[in-house]
Amino acid sequence: MYSLKNEKDKLRREYLKKREELDCEYRKNASYAVCKRITSLISYRYCTTLLLYCPVNCELDILPLFEIAICDGKSVAFPRCDKARGTMNFHFVTDMSELKKGAYGIREPAEDLPVYDKKSKDAICIIPALVYDKKGYRLGYGGGYYDRYLSDFKGTKIGTGFSGFTVSKLPHSRYDTKCEVLVTEKGVVSFYEN
Repeated sequence: MYSLKNEKDKLRREYLKKREELDCEYRKNASYAVCKRITSLISYRYCTTLLLYCPVNCELDILPLFEIAICDGKSVAFPRCDKARGTMNFHFVTDMSELKKGAYGIREPAEDLPVYDKKSKDAICIIPALVYDKKGYRLGYGGGYYDRYLSDFKGTKIGTGFSGFTVSKLPHSRYDTKCEVLVTEKGVVSFYEN
């Protein structure tokens, strides 16, 4: 019997292994290229808020965007997960020292820091994933935090990934949220038409 969860779990294992096998220097150079491409986007130029993530498990390191965005006069927020509710909110951060190890061992902001209003259209959310497909669907770690958060997010959804981590079609359900743009070290792909 077909199981969406089993198919996704198999792909997760495959792409986690593939990502772990990437050369450290390649990951570093790819991270730099992705950050540079993001800051060259029109949507970055006109946004007032940048929603970032703290990389884990050999993800692209997008943290240099924090200093760039602050220097560009933008507000920056990072996610904080509520494991009990299975939800996530982004809290504004003015210094990286405000991030402490939290849910799932990922650095996150304190609960009392101001929360970003996701109904505002002036933001970009930079979204991590293991793999993307040609329509903008992503495969994350299986917790569903980003899918739930992005379901009513009004800003621009930008996925980040390594160039070899794209497939023709990913298994997805009606609850899975698409990215509008994918940025890799080799280029930018728009999914607005898909």
